[in-house]
Amino acid sequence: NTGRLAFSDSRERKKVEIAYGVDLSRFDPVKVRKEDTNKLRRKLGIMKDDFVYFFPGRYDNQKNQSGLIEAFANVAKKDSKTKLILAGQRFDGGHGKGYMDRLTKLADKYGIRDKIVFNDRIESLDKLRDYYAMSDAVVYPSRNEGRGRSLVEAMAMGKPVLASGDAG
Repeated sequence: NTGRLAFSDSRERKKVEIAYGVDLSRFDPVKVRKEDTNKLRRKLGIMKDDFVYFFPGRYDNQKNQSGLIEAFANVAKKDSKTKLILAGQRFDGGHGKGYMDRLTKLADKYGIRDKIVFNDRIESLDKLRDYYAMSDAVVYPSRNEGRGRSLVEAMAMGKPVLASGDAG
């Protein structure tokens, strides 16, 4: 509402919509086909009664997948019916050098490698919507995040969000 007031002119009665880069007509749970999410669950090896945490974000130290894996290890020890799905573009150059290797080794260290799916970038918004739809909760462990679009996408899909205190 504050944004609408700041950017509208009451004399001209302009309509202002602030969607933060999220196509709310696309991220709509009503548009999800159950057979698509069931097919995706089977493809990822997720059982019907598994609880699925999902984090979409490029693989990078700022996104804090390593902290998420450590936290998930505690959850997975208490509940064998949990899965963590990670999806994002893989940057392994610059400051991210070797990051993916460190993540998989961390999962191996905690004995939860079979409970984590490391996906690459999801190529379309419709497929991304299906990932949100098949998840039970969206996690957002980022460090120093300005405004996380994934948070808005998850909320548009009606998913609960577990976020760090610095996640936008």
